[in-house]
Amino acid sequence: MGTVTLKPEFVLEGIDQFNQHYKQIMDYGFTKSEIEKVKTKMLQSFKTRVIRESAPSASGMMNQINQDFYYGNKIIPLKSELNLLEDNFTKIDSLVLLKELKNTNQQGSFKYLLSANSKLVENLPKDSLLLSHIRNRDSITVLPYKNNMIVPNELLGYIPTPGKIEDMKLIPEIGAKKIYLDNGAKVIYKKTENAEDKIIISGFKQGGYYALDSTDYVKSMYVSPIVSISGYGDFSREALSDYLTGNSAKVQLLLDRTRAGFSGSANNMDVNSLFKLFYLKSVHPRVDTTLFNQVKERMLKSLDNKEVTAKDKFYEELKFLIRGEDYTTRQQTVKQIQEDLAIESVKPIYDRFFGVADDYIITVLTDQELPAILPLITTYIGGLPKGNVSNDYEYNPRPVLKKPTSLIKNTGVSPKSIVSLVYQQNKVERDIPKLQIENNLLESILKIKYTERLREDLGVVYGVGVSISSTKHPVPLSRQTISLVCDPKDVNLIKSEIRKIIEGIVNGDINIEQDLMKVKNNLIKNHRLKKQSNSYWTRAIRDYYYNGYRNWNFTYNYEKMVQDVTIRRLKKKAKTYFIKTPEIKAILHPKP
Repeated sequence: MGTVTLKPEFVLEGIDQFNQHYKQIMDYGFTKSEIEKVKTKMLQSFKTRVIRESAPSASGMMNQINQDFYYGNKIIPLKSELNLLEDNFTKIDSLVLLKELKNTNQQGSFKYLLSANSKLVENLPKDSLLLSHIRNRDSITVLPYKNNMIVPNELLGYIPTPGKIEDMKLIPEIGAKKIYLDNGAKVIYKKTENAEDKIIISGFKQGGYYALDSTDYVKSMYVSPIVSISGYGDFSREALSDYLTGNSAKVQLLLDRTRAGFSGSANNMDVNSLFKLFYLKSVHPRVDTTLFNQVKERMLKSLDNKEVTAKDKFYEELKFLIRGEDYTTRQQTVKQIQEDLAIESVKPIYDRFFGVADDYIITVLTDQELPAILPLITTYIGGLPKGNVSNDYEYNPRPVLKKPTSLIKNTGVSPKSIVSLVYQQNKVERDIPKLQIENNLLESILKIKYTERLREDLGVVYGVGVSISSTKHPVPLSRQTISLVCDPKDVNLIKSEIRKIIEGIVNGDINIEQDLMKVKNNLIKNHRLKKQSNSYWTRAIRDYYYNGYRNWNFTYNYEKMVQDVTIRRLKKKAKTYFIKTPEIKAILHPKP
């Protein structure tokens, strides 16, 4: 099976190119370098499994038993399987694979499936023309594939000038050390036994799209994707992928509304490559003109062909009600992309967020001792250029609505009504970890009560969505949303029941003691599981600095924080969120 996505305006050309590549593969197979690249990746992945799997997992054993029973594949240890893999790989070359491809090609006719949405179907070429291009496959002549890609010998052609350590402090609550570098970056080193022969690095700095002027907002969304497909330093994207074949190092740089950052990992044997790759991607972005134009063209086509449904329009109006209508909430337009997205703007925005060390908080998790990692930290993190870039938020959202507001539309295509009830407050308590626990508990209890009443007792919904969240970025905001889909005739009944449940919890008529005990136990159980993973610590350290927490209680004292939440506290929270706060009622009914 082979699948391609065709551009609507180049369907025939796309079919021709697909046929050419397909015939090229069937006539000539693959090159030696292509085959060796795949072999290397497969072997490296399997070796990693052997290193990490001291005992086979239950699911792995079940899979092997299934393979043995149905297909006669004998159960053998992973090490023996690796030996088989290595032995057989020596026997697989381009001729062996070409013979296998030709055998496959003779097993039956090749069938084509062309699918498109209703709008595009109307503009497709005639069936006879499509068939004529499809049938050209066997008559065309193709040449063997040649790869003229140039792959540099080193990730970096130089070693950055190392930075200096200005200070180093112990963080005893989490068993970590905070390293202050003279270029403005701060590194949190934590030794963990869960690293499994890996090293994990991640970092962030406040800012993101909201730190930019309104004229740069849309441009910034395309910065990371364009650089990512263009490559870094002397490497094209394909050359970098080829260079890293068999190397476990990977780094991804990310940019969103309120922060910029990265995540990366590698096996211990590739730790040098990991830090070099981070430095390369931070300091040496490429912007390829051809690829930039392709991205821009693709975006313009997608906007031009986009079908806006009644449901889309409804949710856009709801978004404007909740967040206000401004440059961050309006849909992008063809004119806007044509005029604003310029190639010369990509690198300056990228460099602003990733090219300087200022305000970087970087976490390093590893099972290696600090002296072994410190030279890499000072060289490739401490070697990042200094800068003086403001990451303060430029964007200031509209204040929340002070009066109840309704958005009622009768334009839906579905026979069901879509109901959303939204509540917002421009206040967030200072103790964010405690607030998040309370939000999680109240959210879970409301889901239980709504499900019991609306689905199990009344049978008027399949499910009810409840979301309660709070943030300090870019401004303090708490938001609560209740959403569901139902029969139009049941909307008023459901809304009345939702209100009764809230009021019953607040005034004590509805007992939530057992539900609270259950959701507390679930929250604690999930926290224990999460704490065993490295992603827990990268997220915990990020949240501590990003939100300005006063202490580390939420890591080592989490279970007590959960148990300390009282029914009285949740009643007060529910009253603030759902009774004292004006309601935004949005309903999309089916059209008459």
